[in-house]
Amino acid sequence: MSYPGQPPVRTPDQGARRVPSHLEILINPLFLFRSAGRRLPARLLSDPKLKSAFRRLRIWALGYVLSSVLLVAAAVTIPLSDDDGGRIGIVLRSAGMAVVALVIFGLATMTQHGSRNAFRYIRVLACLESIGFVVVSLVIPGDPTEIKIAKAVIGVLAIGTAVASLSPTIGRAFKVPTDQ
Repeated sequence: MSYPGQPPVRTPDQGARRVPSHLEILINPLFLFRSAGRRLPARLLSDPKLKSAFRRLRIWALGYVLSSVLLVAAAVTIPLSDDDGGRIGIVLRSAGMAVVALVIFGLATMTQHGSRNAFRYIRVLACLESIGFVVVSLVIPGDPTEIKIAKAVIGVLAIGTAVASLSPTIGRAFKVPTDQ
């Protein structure tokens, strides 16, 4: 495997492999660039409807990231009751949501660049995360009203990201074989 700054590795059967981006290297534990040759062709990525669908997906994911980070900041700064254990729990849950939001935003970016594996992962992760978010919000009581309101906003953005990832326009683009 070669990294940015190194020449691409040539194999006799595949020709030149592409060099993974910095984002792909950061998300390497998800094995996203295992089939790096299975990307959408540039002519499909230049379709205006597809560009618009990708833009909507990234806007939802960016809103999700920003609101999650703001929730972490609010959880740290809002004065809570005397129970310090409750504050730590709220901060940890908020930080977990922010990490998942960052991963989803990274996957949305990679999907916009034509990565089929990122497309598969974002569809599954965004839907499971939305379901998990609703379950955790309903099961864990005791959050202050401000945190509940912020979680409701984040929940709407998470569900919007999941719906945007299930866009029929994006789905059709990734069902087209790469050799056409």
